Amino acid sequence: MNASFSILQKLKGQFLQTVPNKSVFHVAFAPFAFTLSNEDFYFLNGTIDTGAEARKYLRAQSEFALIANSVLQKPNIWRIDSDNLLYNAYKDILNDALTIDPDALTVDERTRIKSARTVLFTSSGKDSSQYKAYKKFAVKVTEAEHKLIEHNGLRSTITEADATALAKWNINLQTLLNEKNDLMIEWQANGFKSVIESAKTAYDDIVLSKTRFIEKWYDAKNVKLASPNLLTDEFGVEFLATTCIPNAISEAAAPIWKKVMLNKAEIAQLALSFTQEMGADVLTEFGDLQPELDAINFEYCLVEILRPWFDENIINNRLWKYSDASVVVSAGDDTMTGQVPAYPVKIILAKNIDLVFTPNTPVNEHIKTQLKAGSHLFFGPLLLKTIPTNLPDDKITEFRVQQLSNPELAVITRIAVEKADRPQVFNGGRRLEMVELLNNQPQVEMRRNVEANSFSMANVMRLREPLSVMTSMPMANISATGLSGLDVDPKLVSIKFEPEVLRPPLPRPGPPAAPTPIPTQMVTVLGKVFTGGNQPLPVAEIQIMNTATAATQSVLSLEDGTYAFRDIESASYQIKVRKTGYVTQERLANARTNSVQDFLLELQPVPTETFQVIGVICKVLPRLPNPWLDGSYV
Repeated sequence: MNASFSILQKLKGQFLQTVPNKSVFHVAFAPFAFTLSNEDFYFLNGTIDTGAEARKYLRAQSEFALIANSVLQKPNIWRIDSDNLLYNAYKDILNDALTIDPDALTVDERTRIKSARTVLFTSSGKDSSQYKAYKKFAVKVTEAEHKLIEHNGLRSTITEADATALAKWNINLQTLLNEKNDLMIEWQANGFKSVIESAKTAYDDIVLSKTRFIEKWYDAKNVKLASPNLLTDEFGVEFLATTCIPNAISEAAAPIWKKVMLNKAEIAQLALSFTQEMGADVLTEFGDLQPELDAINFEYCLVEILRPWFDENIINNRLWKYSDASVVVSAGDDTMTGQVPAYPVKIILAKNIDLVFTPNTPVNEHIKTQLKAGSHLFFGPLLLKTIPTNLPDDKITEFRVQQLSNPELAVITRIAVEKADRPQVFNGGRRLEMVELLNNQPQVEMRRNVEANSFSMANVMRLREPLSVMTSMPMANISATGLSGLDVDPKLVSIKFEPEVLRPPLPRPGPPAAPTPIPTQMVTVLGKVFTGGNQPLPVAEIQIMNTATAATQSVLSLEDGTYAFRDIESASYQIKVRKTGYVTQERLANARTNSVQDFLLELQPVPTETFQVIGVICKVLPRLPNPWLDGSYV
């Protein structure tokens, strides 16, 4: 049973516990979770409107609009889809639909208006005796309210010390209140208050509601969706501004994140519940990697989407219809058919997802071997992180979910596209275009292509530290953070690194990967990681990805800041160096021969953090359009 189901089911349950009417919401998950950072939300607070920073904010704003407005097209599964956006569907509805004719009345409307007119007016059109009595009492009540307002205004002229004047004021106040209450009772009994107001409401609802609806419809169509409100990103793509709350999502370590800790029993129960609720076709979207877990720890938050241009009450209304009765906005159920069957109202984000493996189980040792050998393994919609090869096995207890940078995502996307038996164009485009390409493939096939490609090439990669540089080096809480941030603790623990000897990886379940010949030319990439003042930086993670195969390896820098990848295939590599509290460095290295790659990591002036988009919470619309069958539309 895939334990990633436990994470998804927990996130779903956490939201549904907070809403009274669960039936109007639909929770859907991304088959491939993708990485964002708090920097991608700087536009929520940014005031820069010119130059490079403004372009960066505009790009982030455009990307968020795409994420927030991708209309759900399949139950339980949400994908980035630039061809199905809420604002385009909304605009098409407003432009193409027929709206109610406010001057035309149905048989039922005419009956209700006739009944209301009988109460309000005589046959000659004058006010009825009931309506006249109502208006007389309305005048008297208005006068009584004005007297109360004037009397309350006198209170400020009386001091607390003037007890006589204060007592007189209170007596007069009570007299005025009693007079008003008596008038209200008499108005109800002799002024036909309920009868007249019911008739007025019926008349206004029928005549005025149509007029108000038409005004809102054309305001949205001709003002809110008009060209002055459209933004254009740096690639010339038009979009409508969409924001979210809380704005604190733009701050690192904001107090909006909630921590979740699942034990072994909860993991099993949640995974079973998820499996029972989902269809078999949905379950295949999330892969089949099934480690044995003692715990899952993660943080999550929900951001609410704000759209100043969108009004659900306009399209969720019986005062309009399509000219073609076969066209619907929503089928009113979970089939997700129609133009806008369900639209996103919240985005689900998660970070610091740590999987605590049950020690010494065959399946977990098998997975650990594959990760050390450089394979990419999908854990549901998530990727497991590679293991530094110079980290002793007994120090690895937690596995943190991988956060992919754009260059790393580009490598995986290209491989997935090239391996697919269908023509697709990929030119290393924008992040969400790459996510869309990955989403548009059958997920089982996409995962198999990426995993098999990186796994087959990992067999020929041999990344070892030279014995001469293996030294005793300080490391912090390495058992808990070997793959969970690599933070340096004040209480340093000395651990002796031994030379890494890779075991041959076990074959991945499923179709075997095609054998790959051992490359004839092997090279070494080594270097040093340092910080300000040329000081060596230990315990930085250096990750190297073969851009042709996606095979990935990582090591930790030693006490003197040095690292080495030996006997690796001559190829082009994407190298990423990271350590908490420092600005991550990333570089493309053409390692056709032995190469020296040094990295200077600067302290991070503004804290940043990354997180993953897990899915969306959608509002399910009722069956629309559902117009008045005998209404008149124009």
